[in-house]
Amino acid sequence: MADTSDSVSATLRDKESQDEKTRDDAASTQSQTNDEQDQCCDTIEEPPDGGLQAWLQVVTGHLVMFNSWGYFISFGIFQPHYESEFSLPPSTVSWIGSLQVCLIFFIGTFSGRAFDAGYYRTALVAGLFLQILGIFMTSIATAYWQVLLAQGICQGLGNGILFAPTIANMSTYFTRKKTIAISAAACGAATGGMVFPLIAQQLLPKIGFRWTVRVMGLVVIVVSSIVLLLARTRLKARKAGPLVEWAAFKEPSYVLFAVAMFFTLWPTWISYNYARQYATDKLGGSASDSFLMLIAINAVGIPGRMISAFLADRLFGAINVFIPTIFSAALCLYMWSQVTTLTGGFVWFGCFDGVAFGWEIDAGDGWELFGGADLGWE
Repeated sequence: MADTSDSVSATLRDKESQDEKTRDDAASTQSQTNDEQDQCCDTIEEPPDGGLQAWLQVVTGHLVMFNSWGYFISFGIFQPHYESEFSLPPSTVSWIGSLQVCLIFFIGTFSGRAFDAGYYRTALVAGLFLQILGIFMTSIATAYWQVLLAQGICQGLGNGILFAPTIANMSTYFTRKKTIAISAAACGAATGGMVFPLIAQQLLPKIGFRWTVRVMGLVVIVVSSIVLLLARTRLKARKAGPLVEWAAFKEPSYVLFAVAMFFTLWPTWISYNYARQYATDKLGGSASDSFLMLIAINAVGIPGRMISAFLADRLFGAINVFIPTIFSAALCLYMWSQVTTLTGGFVWFGCFDGVAFGWEIDAGDGWELFGGADLGWE
């Protein structure tokens, strides 16, 4: 009797164990099916490569570049003013602009992950706020260190928070037309580089430096409002990951390109920062001439960017366009020492330097050729 009871108990235990195993297998199968469905959805969802929403993101990118790079490459407005106002050498004043461009790229290393994690709009609000705060603090600064904090660090942080996530978001809308889309957005730097010097040219003699900067701040506020209105993300948040994707540096081609860009960008901003000063101090031009020279550099940069984008997208590829532009930009720098007249300055700064460096900056967007799923950290 006891043997029969033990046998029945053993049978029941085996059955319960088998049922539990069956339930676990079913749950595992369901989970695997869901994962496969998610992967399938991710695979099927292709970028639209055009359409109203996609091109609105290009407009957004253009306006972000207007606010960030456009304001920065107009530093030629500020360089001579700060030297005169604070009785400082050019090398000391240049730390303001140097900090700005350094922070755009350095902070972009980390802010790109915010886009991957689904915090694009948060990054937009934070970056735009810091930009505006930095501009208006600059307008009330009375000492060099205050300008360094406001324009160099505060604005630089805002630019860095905005730059990488905006480019990453825009890239998710395009495949074949990606280079042209990014180039159209990059033209926002040239647009801003024309608008802000024009504002300074017209208003500095009439209302002074402080109110001119405040007018620039109001322009940035209006542009920021449009950015917040138009910005939309297409992809869902990706899995959590490290702030810096060190695994990317295991790919030799990516590392070589990053190193090349590091050294290429070193001399890129010299002409933008010192065009006005060179025009007045060395070429005998007026203040109005110096503003026009800065505007000319940025104006001709627009066709430079778009032509390089067309050549990269349709004919030769980004890297093959990038290589000759480096040599043309280097040649322009060597030729600078031979510019001795105002007319020659306009030809060199405008026709050669603006086009060459416009090509170089835009062709450098070939970073995306090394892309993976995580666009933000790249």
